[in-house]
Amino acid sequence: MGGIPEARNDEILIDFGGATARVVELFLKYDEGRKVSWWFSYALARAEETIRGIEFDGLLDQRTGTLRRLNNQDHTVYLDVNYRPSPRWHVNLSWQYYTGWPLTTYAYVANRGYSDPPAEDLHMVADHNAFRAEDYPAYHRMDVRINRSVPMRRGTVKVFLHVINLYDQENLRKFDVDSRNDEDMLVPDGQGGFEYFRDDTTWFGRLPVLGSAGSSDLT
Repeated sequence: MGGIPEARNDEILIDFGGATARVVELFLKYDEGRKVSWWFSYALARAEETIRGIEFDGLLDQRTGTLRRLNNQDHTVYLDVNYRPSPRWHVNLSWQYYTGWPLTTYAYVANRGYSDPPAEDLHMVADHNAFRAEDYPAYHRMDVRINRSVPMRRGTVKVFLHVINLYDQENLRKFDVDSRNDEDMLVPDGQGGFEYFRDDTTWFGRLPVLGSAGSSDLT
């Protein structure tokens, strides 16, 4: 577990003692062959594991015992609505939501002598807060897809417009903090140390996709 602390601030050895998962799901569907059909699902889940010990070559507020698993997702919702005004048109609207996974946040602190051998100059060290004590923000997005069938002489061409993340929700993919700014420079904080900066990664925003596919009536 040696090495440069800044480069290894997320590697951890965990002694597991077992795990459990429980889930209850509600599923509703309406489809009678009419213009509008839909389905809805909701899941209430809990995934936990027993952590007997943690080995980490860095600064971390350790927590052991029964904790939520890394991919624990308490609430999950899916909604899908279809509208078919005619055989040539099909509009689909879908929405998904789930609560955030467990998260261990951290900040940077100025330190000397953390490395072996001790560093001669002041450097930054990742100081982790309580292990899996916080949550990522909830994830949610809406997608819409419009399909149009165009009859041709020898087949059918299907054209579609698919817009992913319709309302351009900024969903957090990875919490991250950097000790250097966009110019890759340390910025003094005026108290003998340096500032640190949020450097999160997010999922893509609104994404339109236009495409087509064809089928032939020839045999």
